[in-house]
Amino acid sequence: MEVATTSKISAPPWVAELLAEAGLGSGLQVAPLSTSQNKLSKTEIYQILHGTECVALAKRQLGQDALKREAAETEACITAASVFADCEGMSAPDVLAVRRDGGFLLRALVGTPANLAFSRSDRALRSEQIRRVAYALGILHRSEPVSMAPYTLGKRILRVRMRLKHFRENPPNWEPGWTDVMYRLACHALTKYDSISGKMRCQTVQHGDLTPGNILINSHHVGLVDFEHFGRNWQVNDAATLLDRLTMLCPFKGVQMSNNVMFDPADVSAFAEGYGEDPTTHKEFDVFACFELVARIFAAAERQSKEPLLLLRTAKRALNVC
Repeated sequence: MEVATTSKISAPPWVAELLAEAGLGSGLQVAPLSTSQNKLSKTEIYQILHGTECVALAKRQLGQDALKREAAETEACITAASVFADCEGMSAPDVLAVRRDGGFLLRALVGTPANLAFSRSDRALRSEQIRRVAYALGILHRSEPVSMAPYTLGKRILRVRMRLKHFRENPPNWEPGWTDVMYRLACHALTKYDSISGKMRCQTVQHGDLTPGNILINSHHVGLVDFEHFGRNWQVNDAATLLDRLTMLCPFKGVQMSNNVMFDPADVSAFAEGYGEDPTTHKEFDVFACFELVARIFAAAERQSKEPLLLLRTAKRALNVC
């Protein structure tokens, strides 16, 4: 990566150290991109700019087990980048530098987040975009399994049970009737999981958080970013996450839904064609899809979202065919 030697970097010390380790510095500007925080940790991300082009991202986590989580994410990025190394038109971010006291530097990928890139007016273009993403995902899933412990749904299920109990006892002033629908959907997911938990398919390499915002796409390239939850997981996890989010981004009204009515059948068909199989036929797919929907309704209720009706319609459609 070549840069001009024109301006001095103004950056937090930890970012400057990463740039120096990577051999970058001159002609670059540093700007904060995002900060996120929960009860246990805080994540800071800075973008490294050469003119108007973002050439790298500096990321640091603070809080409980921060260094351990950073080490896992950098290893995941290295693994994913190696999987896509020989795949034309697909990539994951290269790790440029790692700081012993916390923080790492990633090469930025070029593209538009899929939640903005997926067409909302051209059905053929949208299907082609989904096929390309699904094809990249299939390559990742069929790569050699990483040496990580298998994922368990235990903690996720416990969170659903606890939050469901909380909302039943303290219903928010949100949307009339949502609590009953939410309760039925969560109970369905929990019951379905209990019935198939010992029969679920083998685990594969999974991105772990395949929301459209973590997919960068342009006319010739697909890039996957944010590998914080990368590892072994049930095969349908990524597909359920992505198709669930695509449903909320579907602009085509009056679509005749198939058996899996939570999803636009054209989106499912395009995904299956690119991926090589239809993930919605797996017996555990409904479980993951329902948990994704449950999590989003919980989050919408907590923040008093303006999208309750759309979420509730999706939940009711799910219940009608489950």
